[in-house]
Amino acid sequence: MDSSQVFPKQPATPLRNHTPVFPKQPAAPFPKQPAEINPANQRQVLFHLLVLVLDWTAAGAPTASGPAMRQFTPWARAAGGFLAHHGIHGFLANAPDAAELDDDAAEWGAFLTRWHLLHGARRLTAHELRRDAEPQPTGLGPVRDPWDGLFPTTGAGHLPTVKSLGRRLTGQIGRWRGPYVLRSVTDAHTRARTYWIEHRPDAVNPGIKPANPQTRQNGP
Repeated sequence: MDSSQVFPKQPATPLRNHTPVFPKQPAAPFPKQPAEINPANQRQVLFHLLVLVLDWTAAGAPTASGPAMRQFTPWARAAGGFLAHHGIHGFLANAPDAAELDDDAAEWGAFLTRWHLLHGARRLTAHELRRDAEPQPTGLGPVRDPWDGLFPTTGAGHLPTVKSLGRRLTGQIGRWRGPYVLRSVTDAHTRARTYWIEHRPDAVNPGIKPANPQTRQNGP
């Protein structure tokens, strides 16, 4: 018997006709708003929370040592003790890292403030800015620092290279430091990036990161 009689040939079908079609999945429902949460669930959560609090207070409400937080210090120590009592340790363990971030923000805020005081909205390259930070001899004794020690330095206290300064500045573009924010554009012809300070006294803390005009342009 001819095999073609057992397995008859099927006409070839173009691959484009075999494109799978997947059924549309229904959109996931939006999570309920707090006002729509079942009150019975709220009571259950509060009940279990109360059990945890009573167990903690029955043990003498132990507190935990931690970083000073001004008027929030008693709360932080009580919360840390409550969590540690129930086996959750490390409350506010990242406080030193957060403090370091705060210090970094304060340093950049002071730097941008001084920059705006010295140059206003004038556009500068990293090379021009680095040159401006060089101590200036007065001829009457110690050299004068126009930046009053607020210019970024290396870990050894030296001025950064132009390349290093450019990288640092690029990382700060669009980040508000009080009423000041660093802006930048790249010239389409020279391919040199220039920086300047935008000052908005009416927005001490905008809380948002506005779009930065980093589009290429032909020049000022």
